Amino acid sequence: MIPRSGPSNPSTGLADNRRLVLNVLRAAGELTRTEIGEASGLSPAATARITDRLETEQLIARTEKTPSAGGRPAWRYRFTAAGRLLGEMRVQRDGCRGALLSWDGQILSRSEVLLDPATATGEEILDAARACTRLIDHEATSLGAQLVALGVAVPAVTDGEGRARAGTEVGWREVPLGEELAQLTTVPLLVENDANALAYSELTPGGHTASLAGLILGHGLGAGLISEGHLLRGTHFAAGEIGYLITSRDVLNSPAADIGDLELRIQRAARSRPQAADAPAQLWTLMGRSSAAAMEATAEMLDYLAMAIASLVVVVDPERVVIGDVPPDQARRVLDELATRLRGHLLHEPTITVARRGPDAVLIGAALLAGELVDLQSI
Repeated sequence: MIPRSGPSNPSTGLADNRRLVLNVLRAAGELTRTEIGEASGLSPAATARITDRLETEQLIARTEKTPSAGGRPAWRYRFTAAGRLLGEMRVQRDGCRGALLSWDGQILSRSEVLLDPATATGEEILDAARACTRLIDHEATSLGAQLVALGVAVPAVTDGEGRARAGTEVGWREVPLGEELAQLTTVPLLVENDANALAYSELTPGGHTASLAGLILGHGLGAGLISEGHLLRGTHFAAGEIGYLITSRDVLNSPAADIGDLELRIQRAARSRPQAADAPAQLWTLMGRSSAAAMEATAEMLDYLAMAIASLVVVVDPERVVIGDVPPDQARRVLDELATRLRGHLLHEPTITVARRGPDAVLIGAALLAGELVDLQSI
């Protein structure tokens, strides 16, 4: 049974009913007209009229006919919004990467503004984000398409107003990123933490994943949390900042640091000095080396990563734990190493996977989150 989104009533306007059908299809995936009617509360006649009109406008499309049990086979429909694209950007220390995305998750074009990560300043990274915004807008125009929303993923704690509150990788603190970029575009814009975008990318229309945790190793270590199908951001929008996990009593008597205890320990394991840039991401490099020092550092970093996953599993109890940005040639080993470390230490052994959308997961998640801001009736 499909959850009902209606009901509709005689006073409900055509625009509201159209919006209702679009929202139902976007959330549920492919449905027949009968299923759309059940979910929306619309009559069969109203459902038929609206789906015909939406199909003409290329907002929905037929996919396949359902198997017939003697009656007439029914077409299935899905939300497409052809020609209306989502823009996405991922800001990192080495600049900004952007793309245009269809509503079904297909990347249609890419753009980038790259910097030297060894010398890039916070202002230069902000300039790269501005330039990337302009490129995306220009690319949509060149494709003859309509840009309808823009999602921006950043390695920083963000708030509901588009402000990057704290991001050591990009050298930002209380940067009004949303306000800066909104001056360059007319579409709805969302600034989101990159780990949250990773986690959201794992959700699919009509899917049944109710909860998951997405982990990213970059300059620091962050997690995005999905609970009951929704992002869990927390009171201060800092839910999932697992790098601040305290791993030892000794820390309680130590001076405050700019980064969390777990992140600091991973950095020390990676490069044997506390402020190494991008240290957690060095795990992927170290795993490809055979020296005794590299193997020892790899083992220690994997231990800390397993501890982070264990903490998330105990508190959130997700169906899956997803790790982003894992090189394909390291994926199997990473998953096996983590499973071995955690086996027998938790009430339930977690299902650990790499991001199903690969290196584009964060970009796609940011775009889909931005798409939530769009009034589907208006596109």
